[in-house]
Amino acid sequence: MKNKKETININRACLYLRFSDDKQIGGTSIAVQNKSCRDYCAIHEWKVVIVEKNEAVTAKTSNIRRVAELLEFCKRNKGKFEVLVVFKLNRFARDQAMHHYLRSELLKLGILLRSATEPIDETPMGKLTEGILAALAEFDNGVKSEMVKAALWRRVEEGMWPWHPPLGYMSIRQKDEKVKAHVPDPGLEQAIIDLFTSFSTGTVSQFDLSKEYAAKKLTDYKGRTIKFSPQSVNNILNNRYYMGILVHEDGRHIQGKHKAIIKPSLFEKCQYILHKKSNGTAGSQRLHDNPEFPLKPTLRCASCKELLTAQFSNSARGTKHPHYFCRNNKCNLFRKTYKRSKLENEFGIYLRQIKPTKEFVKRFQERFLDRYKTRELDLKGEYLRKLGDVQKLEKDLKFVIDQGKKGVLKNDTFKNAIEEVESKLSLAKMSLRETHGEEIDVQLLMAYAESFIQTIEKVWYDAPFEIKKKIQNFVLPGGVYLTKTREGYFFSNPQLGGLFQLIQDFGADDSTVVTP
Repeated sequence: MKNKKETININRACLYLRFSDDKQIGGTSIAVQNKSCRDYCAIHEWKVVIVEKNEAVTAKTSNIRRVAELLEFCKRNKGKFEVLVVFKLNRFARDQAMHHYLRSELLKLGILLRSATEPIDETPMGKLTEGILAALAEFDNGVKSEMVKAALWRRVEEGMWPWHPPLGYMSIRQKDEKVKAHVPDPGLEQAIIDLFTSFSTGTVSQFDLSKEYAAKKLTDYKGRTIKFSPQSVNNILNNRYYMGILVHEDGRHIQGKHKAIIKPSLFEKCQYILHKKSNGTAGSQRLHDNPEFPLKPTLRCASCKELLTAQFSNSARGTKHPHYFCRNNKCNLFRKTYKRSKLENEFGIYLRQIKPTKEFVKRFQERFLDRYKTRELDLKGEYLRKLGDVQKLEKDLKFVIDQGKKGVLKNDTFKNAIEEVESKLSLAKMSLRETHGEEIDVQLLMAYAESFIQTIEKVWYDAPFEIKKKIQNFVLPGGVYLTKTREGYFFSNPQLGGLFQLIQDFGADDSTVVTP
């Protein structure tokens, strides 16, 4: 029986065009994407029947909504086109899981995905290439996100809080203005002071304050009624922002430039009462993300499939013993412990066992590079063609200017001619920059990928906690099931990460051929 995706006949195309920031109008604008996608369809003799635009929406905060809207759009237009053409995969979905989910949903609708600037198709190499590009798009998005976070925390070091102000303060920054210090909210400032003062007496609980202030139906500067839940009261009492202090992500306390509405002595008095009422347990609460137990987000019980938890237990001599265990009291392995040191050593061995072999990686590299070189020739040809377009338009512009100087073209006619040629020239240059700017050192990328794959267990052993988690999620996104036998620990997993699985499948298929 033939696979459904092999029976799709492509005649009609839908273009999906988007940019995630108004600033990109000068870069990969809708016009540039539209031209590139139409050229791609023309080469394949596909008729463009629909053009869907998604402009000025950030890639991260609206990713799920944007993908859901696109999927709904495709469902409404089912049968009207057979292929969805995008400019780049990173404009389609910047998360690998979301990318593959939507791609599978499109196939159910009889719709294929193609990129105007990247070599993807339904061949094994095409699938592998698509997986790699989706991974790179996700990595690129992650890097940009980290850069933005770093810039925001630099603002904190300067004494400015770049995020939404806490209850009792308001932002006075206008659109397109830089970050400004928050100012007290006139409608809530006194209420916050009274709340701290009342709690500092030690005679009222957070729950009592929640009921009291919720009944007042106070509103903030935007006219919203504040509910004052017990959790929000607790957040207020623990927030050093009210005494003028900003807390950096690394734990440092930085003097803020905003006005403090609570005296440090009043805040510390409330902190003393909070810790006293916690019966000494505050500060020893269990961490959900504990660097002492890096495998906690990944290990699952083989019996009940639930995530394991971890803790230290004390021996009779007071020695701490770290271990993982199943916390599901309905599981037959409930409270069964796994020694941390032995378990993490076995996990490193397991990573070495499941990584692609050198033979598979070499086979992948050879075929991927062959395919890339073929595509590279196409890209260079496209670059030369676009360079010719730019040079021709530059000559046209020079000709129009000469005609104006000679008086052949006068006033508005000359002005309109100049604007028309300059517009075409700008568009051609942007398109040229896109083509030329995407050139990458594939050999270096392959060498890095091979080194990472072949030494992944060593990288994991030496990595800090946050990197360990990322490696685990990259290789084993669904986690790994743990079983303890007489011989030792046994790991099994429902699936490998997308890129690892693609390389394994590709390497295992001797019949795989490269389609130019």
